Amino acid sequence: MMIRWRLPRGTTWNAVRVVVAQGSILARLLIVAAFIPSRELGLYALAGSVLAAAAALAEAGVRQQYMVQTADEHTNQLLALWTAWATNAFTKTVMLALAAGAGLIAMKIYGDSTIFWLVLASSAAMLVTSLANPELLRIERNRQFRPIALVDIGAQTTGLLATVWVVMQSHSVWAIVIGAGVASLLGLLISYLFLPCPARLAPSWRMVWQMAASGRHFSVIAVATFMTASLDKLLLGLFAPPSQLGIYFLAQRIGEAPMRFITEVTSRPLLVHYAKLRDEAGDTTLAREERTHARLFAGGAALAMLLMTGLVLLAVASHLKPGWREALPLILVFLLAYGMRAACQIPAMAMLAMQQVHVDARYKVQESVAMVPALLAGCALAGSWGAALVFLLVYVISFLRRHQFVKHHALAS
Repeated sequence: MMIRWRLPRGTTWNAVRVVVAQGSILARLLIVAAFIPSRELGLYALAGSVLAAAAALAEAGVRQQYMVQTADEHTNQLLALWTAWATNAFTKTVMLALAAGAGLIAMKIYGDSTIFWLVLASSAAMLVTSLANPELLRIERNRQFRPIALVDIGAQTTGLLATVWVVMQSHSVWAIVIGAGVASLLGLLISYLFLPCPARLAPSWRMVWQMAASGRHFSVIAVATFMTASLDKLLLGLFAPPSQLGIYFLAQRIGEAPMRFITEVTSRPLLVHYAKLRDEAGDTTLAREERTHARLFAGGAALAMLLMTGLVLLAVASHLKPGWREALPLILVFLLAYGMRAACQIPAMAMLAMQQVHVDARYKVQESVAMVPALLAGCALAGSWGAALVFLLVYVISFLRRHQFVKHHALAS
């Protein structure tokens, strides 16, 4: 009974956190797009994809493994917390170094030094975020999302205000990066000022290796996710000018916003909920719950997409300059594509709870390997439209594969 009570409570505060965080990110993008040419946003999209590649390569899976460990798997929970926190901070430091090298390579390939500096500044902001109070990790694991939401409200609101001020002064894409940096720094300060810091312990190397070994499939998933979610901008940049890439990037970000909200709200509580449900009731009950959630998601997502399609198109059409309005038809394709991507999270969380993360990792590798030549062909033949349609096809297949696996695995067990 406790599980079913705590799930909606955690989901409610997680929804507040996501509305503030994702709403602020989308607002920063739309506000800046009103002041800058599409070419600058195209360079920002390339920088974001380069950073995503570095983050994927540096991912160790320790933080995720800490979230799904059951209480009896670590005799010292405080030691596990500090080990996960320190390892996460270290991987972000490695990411910063990798991002700097990748940024230099991208600068040579695409012929603009702005990409390098955008990558460097954005990766520094991510490093700052990883240094926040480790108490945030503990309360997230316990699904006590209220403190996290309050930290995000203060940080993201200030970051949005900083973005507005900078873009009005400079009319530059740097306003997005500076706003993100302000939000990261303020979130760090708030977390230590208003939350108790756990008693500090030195990380356990034995525990690091144990968590990394258990979470190695998360590393594979991170690389595969990059290939299916961020590689498209790098490939499209080879065939299209930065101005067209900027239009594609704007359409993609707007199109994914409604489904990103649903995914971010549900994925964290669902992962912990499914893990507890499996421990207490077994795989069959978990699979039944996953089917129920999938049906609820389908109905909710369909309604959300209908409402958001009209609202988004009206808002964008009235907000954007004439040069940006060719993004409108692409937004519709991305609404569908990211709807299917969000649906994938429900069976994927069930697979993690079933300790079948290696299957999800294998699926992602297969899908990413197939997606690379498909994206190359789509970008070469149809530009941004080709890339968008490839996205839609891949995510339809991804959802069907995972949903069927959860069903058959439960029957087999």
